[in-house]
Amino acid sequence: MKILGLLLIVIGCGVLYCCHPNQSLLKQPLAKTYRGLGIIFSVSSLLILWWVLPKVVAVLSWLICITVVWSFLPFVPLFKQTGRS
Repeated sequence: MKILGLLLIVIGCGVLYCCHPNQSLLKQPLAKTYRGLGIIFSVSSLLILWWVLPKVVAVLSWLICITVVWSFLPFVPLFKQTGRS
């Protein structure tokens, strides 16, 4: 269950990041309807972690995962191949 909670927060944060107009992963940001899906994933991951972990550990791990994902995602385009030889 812990892995499910962590997976949901990574997916939720990724969707929320891709919905923002200043994101650089996609050519166009995702539609606004996906923002609700990202929020649902994020909140449900907190609830899962809250259920399986001690409360302080659940909130701390949830916040750390959010920080790591949102710190790493802006740099993903730097790792893409540009097609240069």
